[in-house]
Amino acid sequence: MSKKTAFTTLIAKSLSDYLSHSMKIRESWETKKKFIDPWFRGLSSVNHTLLPGWYRLGKRAKGIDEDDLQDEFQRRAVPLLEGRQPQSLWEWSFLMQHYGLPTRLLDWSESSLVGLYFAVGDWQGKGGKPNADAVVWMLDPWYLNQWSKGKNEVFRYDRRKIARYFSKQLFKKDRFPKKPIALMPHHNNRRLTAQRGVFTMHGKINKPLEVMLASEEKPRLAKIVIPKKHIIKIREEIQLTGISDIMFFPEMAYLCQDIMKSWELAGAPVEAII
Repeated sequence: MSKKTAFTTLIAKSLSDYLSHSMKIRESWETKKKFIDPWFRGLSSVNHTLLPGWYRLGKRAKGIDEDDLQDEFQRRAVPLLEGRQPQSLWEWSFLMQHYGLPTRLLDWSESSLVGLYFAVGDWQGKGGKPNADAVVWMLDPWYLNQWSKGKNEVFRYDRRKIARYFSKQLFKKDRFPKKPIALMPHHNNRRLTAQRGVFTMHGKINKPLEVMLASEEKPRLAKIVIPKKHIIKIREEIQLTGISDIMFFPEMAYLCQDIMKSWELAGAPVEAII
């Protein structure tokens, strides 16, 4: 029998569907000896892959050095930092990822609702309607690290055994890891805490995570698809729970945006507001 199997794929047409499917997938991964706390990554289109921003640059990355990019960020970000300054290359990388610079990290969340919020809250479409189905990927991070490193654990970001994942080790070609890992970050900024953020980090292999795991017999990577015609309905259901941008982006700009939305001013002309 061939080992190649399709990922578990379920369709959610409502918030209750989504929560039920999330539970179903988690229960299918659990055993009597192992409780699974899955991770979630929401994407506004099913066509988007689980490939980090650095690798999505493609030809544009030629001539750009990862280390130089990080050095530039560290040099210029210090005056803008609030609270504790990052203490390691890992913590600087987490900060870069959350504020939009390309890294080999992928954002995940320990919260199913955070995953869903990002899936249905950032769609692009014409006439106020989504133009693609959205998706939330679910991952068993313990499984990923067992597959990639032979360790049934989720690594802390400061573990010495994963230090080789930094590009500063690239010159040691034989030592730079190939497969991605799952790791727990230090919550060194409010966004990361609010979003219950966790990460996977890619190694040398420039392929989406779902492509790398596709040939496994029972890959603990699953997806819940939200058809585009149900996205607006699910957004309204989420809003009814009181969840909004300010919960996941606890910053002044998002507070103002949240107030605008609650007062139904988001679509008003700027000159009518100022």
